[in-house]
Amino acid sequence: MTGVFRATWIKLRRPAVVTAAAVAASLFAVMMTLGTFFTANLPGGSRLNGPPLFLADMGAPGMPGELIDRMVEVLGTVALSIGAAVIAADYATGTLRTQLVRQPRRLVWLGGTALALASFVAILVVAASAVVLATAFAAANFYHVPTQEWTSSAAVTAAASSTGRMILALLGYTALGTALAMLLRSAIAAIGVGLVLALVDVTIASLAPVAKPFLPVQVLNAVCLGGTSDISLTYAVTGTVLIIALVATASSAVFVRRDITE
Repeated sequence: MTGVFRATWIKLRRPAVVTAAAVAASLFAVMMTLGTFFTANLPGGSRLNGPPLFLADMGAPGMPGELIDRMVEVLGTVALSIGAAVIAADYATGTLRTQLVRQPRRLVWLGGTALALASFVAILVVAASAVVLATAFAAANFYHVPTQEWTSSAAVTAAASSTGRMILALLGYTALGTALAMLLRSAIAAIGVGLVLALVDVTIASLAPVAKPFLPVQVLNAVCLGGTSDISLTYAVTGTVLIIALVATASSAVFVRRDITE
């Protein structure tokens, strides 16, 4: 499994992957954070991906963590795309067959690949969180928001907790992306289907809020948000672990039994 882990990281370290992921995550982190401050200064407050925020309340110690939380949907899309692209590329280039000659135990290959993707996503989340915080301090200075409380132990704990929950949520998105890639064997198709399913999930949640606890995207997002009015944090964490386990089991069963040349 160690060899597979290292081999997968060779692919993840390619400039095309690292640069695309880093630029996308950083750009969206800056845009979301600046957008939150800008709209928080307007009547009605900021409604970007979460409860309304008002500029007068943004000096609270929990604000750094909350700003990180609001990145979940954007980073979730990035994580899903990375998982789908890495797996689908092995099918498209034919390198999967060569790798399975070297490591014929498919579950071992899958486990090493999953660990590499998980570590990559974790690093990406930490980096994106750092960008959010740096942008937030700059924006707070521009909008004259006091930041004394942002460096307190409570604020540091909140930011660390938000980052950890974000990693868990994005592991769920990554698992969905890899599963779709194994099923469809095309990065474009997997990402497209994933985005459509996410849109359907959000639409159902808007039309029938009572269904939110049973919708994967809503559960994954609720983990990062520390729970919502419809989904408790305990339920969200349990649901996310269950989603990852079910997706991993199903994709493993397909991968082990399906001919890779089909």
